[in-house]
Amino acid sequence: MDQIALTFQRGGGWAFAIGIAIALFLAFFAYRRTLPPIAPGLGRLLASLRFMAFVLLLLVLFDPLISYESVLTIRPHVAVLVDRSASMGIGDADESGATRAEAADAILNGDAAMVAKLRDRYDVTLYQFADQFGPYDPAGELGSATDLSSALEGTLNAEWERGIDAVVLLSDGVVNEGRDPVSAARTLAIPIHALPIGDPDPPRDLSVQQVLANQVVYVNSQVTVDVSVRARGFEGREFPVRILEGDRVVAEKTVTVTQPLETSVHKLKFPVNREGVHRYSVEIPEEASEQLTENNRYPFTMEALKERVRVLVMADRAGWDLTFFRRVLEQDPNLEIETFIESRDGKVRPVSGSEGAPAFPATKEDLFAYEAVAIFGTPGALGRSFGEWIDPYVRQRGGALLFLAVEPLDGIVPNRFAELLPVSMNQGRSRYNEEPFTAKLTPQGERHPVLRIHENASQNRALWNDLPPLDGLNLVGPAKPGATLLASHPTLRVNGAEVPLMALGSVGKGQVFLANGTSFWNWDFRMWGIGKTNRTYEKFWTNLLRWLVSRGGFQNVSVKPEAITYNRGEPVVFRGLAWNQALDPVSDARIEVVVERDDAEVDRFTLASRPAEPGAYERTLTGYVPGDYTYKATVVSSDQLLGEDRGEFSVSNFSAEFLETARNDRLLETLAKTTGGTLWNETELASFTGDLGLAERTERDLHERSIWNHWTIFFAILGFFSFEWFLRKRNGLS
Repeated sequence: MDQIALTFQRGGGWAFAIGIAIALFLAFFAYRRTLPPIAPGLGRLLASLRFMAFVLLLLVLFDPLISYESVLTIRPHVAVLVDRSASMGIGDADESGATRAEAADAILNGDAAMVAKLRDRYDVTLYQFADQFGPYDPAGELGSATDLSSALEGTLNAEWERGIDAVVLLSDGVVNEGRDPVSAARTLAIPIHALPIGDPDPPRDLSVQQVLANQVVYVNSQVTVDVSVRARGFEGREFPVRILEGDRVVAEKTVTVTQPLETSVHKLKFPVNREGVHRYSVEIPEEASEQLTENNRYPFTMEALKERVRVLVMADRAGWDLTFFRRVLEQDPNLEIETFIESRDGKVRPVSGSEGAPAFPATKEDLFAYEAVAIFGTPGALGRSFGEWIDPYVRQRGGALLFLAVEPLDGIVPNRFAELLPVSMNQGRSRYNEEPFTAKLTPQGERHPVLRIHENASQNRALWNDLPPLDGLNLVGPAKPGATLLASHPTLRVNGAEVPLMALGSVGKGQVFLANGTSFWNWDFRMWGIGKTNRTYEKFWTNLLRWLVSRGGFQNVSVKPEAITYNRGEPVVFRGLAWNQALDPVSDARIEVVVERDDAEVDRFTLASRPAEPGAYERTLTGYVPGDYTYKATVVSSDQLLGEDRGEFSVSNFSAEFLETARNDRLLETLAKTTGGTLWNETELASFTGDLGLAERTERDLHERSIWNHWTIFFAILGFFSFEWFLRKRNGLS
């Protein structure tokens, strides 16, 4: 019930009462006798008008404050989160073969009538989640991934004004995107009641879990592909694992299963004899007893280049980082590594073991013969002619440059060389922080193909988190506008910005990479000491070299998708670069892309410019169905054609949703226990009454309003005095 109170901000209640009494006396005393005499009723009316005007003037003087408290009874608010990812399309919910999504909708709105029972007691809002979060739509398409943490955060954000008292979660518990949902649930700080959907007994299944293969290889080379295969319920059986290009089998291996649930990794090798893009798929024959066969096939793509890539490695000293770096690159048959070390007398000598004891580049043309240059530290050669050649090597030739600041920078980085780097360098020698730290990947780094060790985002993040600490880093930075910061120090800041650990940038026609940290070799050597392998270290460096090396030479315009192959449901990202003949970036270009499939146009769009990176353009698109696509890009500036680019990409039918087909009761149980909720099972639905143990709550809202300066007070005073004056004049009073 609302309660109203009146208080005075100037003076008290007794003073106001005395003022009222005085006003009453003065008003009626003024009309006790009048000349000429008037009727008693008129006198009382005139006195009342004056009295009311005096009262209002007193209100202005005493500044009254009206306070009233409203009490509102609020029903508890429950959010129902329904999993609408692709794994919910598996038909194992009941004996009739209903999908998990159909079973969830039947629980909500069918015979179980969960929503109706909840609404008898609470206010209920329904949401769905997959790779996107939004209102529940049982008729919509299933999503391509499951991001439960974003769904929990999205629920909190969507209902931040009203608040959420509990969450009811219907899901199979298969999560493959986003951060840890248990951590997100702790942040939410409300009970989560979870109901697992799907068959509790894991179905029999053969699946290709992962394929690790180089995206860029070389003609007439032998390619090795690591294939991870999982078998559930097929112990004692043999089955073939094949790699096919079209209908042609290029590699095959027989796998024997010995355990009820077994995951094994197999190496398959095959030659590549033709230049260009090759589309392959790893396949396991379907078994009749499998409920799901979408995961029996895993597509991947390779691009075969003409020749091996020459890489020049130069260091200002010998060291473990150089040793481990060379070891990784020299294992790759597609790379030709030539290593040089500058001695104390300033002479540059080849490292023993480099192929054919090559000579250090004596001319700019010698340097331009290399596809990539890796520089460790600050050798004195950077201040001589070699350092002068590096700038045109990157800007004009389009070479790839790696600057590996893997020790404290004893020397000064020359200005012309520093201008090429993707981070700002300090004037003079850089300060050094020698405290060990663990690398922190940025959001851009987690998505970048250079740091993609595993196809699954969460598993890829786990691999990077497993790496041992680095011993320190140089306090350089921040990243320059337009550069991509891949990883940084987790806590240190320079001028308020993150201290770069790894960064990428485009300069002219070339690409530049910075690694800033001491003892990257820890990521190789120390991993063996904790019972793991150096796979992340090796894959990182080979990914980097292949990504940096230009494919097909330089053109004034370049428009390419970020990847050759996308999984179903993944956004397709196009990036473009536009330069004029003077190698200046063109920021006002119009880049139109036409995408075709089976010789029919399926999409036409323009790229948007990136203000932080002159001459760079980008567009992210969704909705591409599985298939092979070609594209043609036309770049125009000031009604002049700058150039064209064309290429191809594929969208595979593969989905991370089918890597794990069994429902994950353990995750759902952890969510419920962590938040004080309940893990239900389907046998409890018949007796479910909708009671979640939530009580109504009351909210008291205090409202205060000062009325002395309200416009109605002014006009009321004016009205009373005016009406009194009118009556006085009409009756002949002065």
